[in-house]
Amino acid sequence: MNLNKLRYVVLFIGLAIIGYILWQIDYGMIRQIKIDWSFFKFLLLFLIILMIFIVRTWRWQLFLKSINVCLKFIPTLLLVAPSMAFALFSPAQSGDLIKIEFLKKKFGVPRKESFSTVAMEKILDLGFLFTFFVIGISHISIAFLKIDIMYILAFIIISILLGISLIWLLRNRSNLIRITLMNFKLIFKSPVNFLLGIFMTILYWGFLAWAWLLVAKILNIPLTFVFTIEILSILSVIGLITLIPGGLGVVEISAIIILSNILNINSNIAAVYSIFMRLYTVFIAIIGYLPFLLDIQKVFKSDKIIKYSKGRTI
Repeated sequence: MNLNKLRYVVLFIGLAIIGYILWQIDYGMIRQIKIDWSFFKFLLLFLIILMIFIVRTWRWQLFLKSINVCLKFIPTLLLVAPSMAFALFSPAQSGDLIKIEFLKKKFGVPRKESFSTVAMEKILDLGFLFTFFVIGISHISIAFLKIDIMYILAFIIISILLGISLIWLLRNRSNLIRITLMNFKLIFKSPVNFLLGIFMTILYWGFLAWAWLLVAKILNIPLTFVFTIEILSILSVIGLITLIPGGLGVVEISAIIILSNILNINSNIAAVYSIFMRLYTVFIAIIGYLPFLLDIQKVFKSDKIIKYSKGRTI
């Protein structure tokens, strides 16, 4: 089976899981739920989306500046927003890499130069997710499943060692890796930009968790902000390691299992919550895709490339 056929198969599996969840919901029971909604909360959910795009744009702009690629904010936003839309519904969020293709098409920046900035973003994102994934799994395992913490620590140490070993083995075998590591040094030589990038990463995941918490409050689900971050991290990691685009279906069923079995929330309410969050993700993707239709599409229809030179603002 080739990759294209596999992609459609896993997408069908994800949609089938979503369909099964919708079929199993007791809609009579759902109609009796008191929904605590207000215009202010929906406005806040929309403003959080805007802040997510701003934070992600600013972070990438900072890392680009560290390797002497200076883009103004709006052009950077027009590259970041559609790449986020593609990432939300691509396996392991690999669609986020498309922005370096946009950067090459529009400004002539070589992919091997800009790849390091996206790689650094992924490292920071994975670092944040992995930290709260471990905290969340440890919390659930120790408090609810009674799993020995030593097994968790052993898994963490082995994973870190395997990752370091893989990078060490490949460091001289790929020109892309060599250039990426050289650009990492440039990013680290700009400590202010690097620290701001870390801060932007925390803000980004904080805004996402805030949105998840707001939806929980609307449905009267008793979540705390910290536990929401833990759940978000666990579900994000689950979505990353599956081949299903965007973790479609897998994330939803995992959320239902965690909420209903760990927090003893009614499975119907947990299902509605998971569907609401998927719809919120779709809304983010729609907003992110708009710049692609309005601006990026012109780039692919034109042979004109803006000349790139290191250190020049474009």
